Amino acid sequence: MPADEHVTRCDLRIPNELYEEIESLAVSNGASIHHRSKKPVVTPTILELIELGLTQKLSVTLSDSSSDTLPDNHLIDEKIEAAIAPILARIEKLECATITPPADDPKVESVENHPKAFNSGFQGKELAARLKCDAGGLSKASKKANFAEWSAGKDPDGMKWRRDEDGKYYPIETEIEE
Repeated sequence: MPADEHVTRCDLRIPNELYEEIESLAVSNGASIHHRSKKPVVTPTILELIELGLTQKLSVTLSDSSSDTLPDNHLIDEKIEAAIAPILARIEKLECATITPPADDPKVESVENHPKAFNSGFQGKELAARLKCDAGGLSKASKKANFAEWSAGKDPDGMKWRRDEDGKYYPIETEIEE
């Protein structure tokens, strides 16, 4: 790699806990993954943190040390807001993804609307689609003793399922304790 007269390379050793925080911050800011190490690229994040620290240090140095007022930190506030904006956007996106669609949406189907489908049983591919798994994996899992718990973990409504002698899958009714 050719030497760059505008960049100085330095070896920096920092505690693992601090590095993990920097790495976490880099990931939350969308850092790319290094092609060899397969770890997030943290250099831009470290440089940004150094700039923030220098800006803070400079504002404290320039402020009157005899005054009791705190220095104007609007630059730091702007950088912090810019740094957390992508995180807040991601949180908002995740919140929107978890909101249940309105009940009058024709695409939304519930157990109450289709009790016959549950009573007549599901074919393997139908239940596999509901559990978001492939039919082969469903067939293998159905032969294991913990199939009911496994299926409940995958079912969007947490329903337990069983495979009957006819080869169809039926929900296991649970009693509600009062």
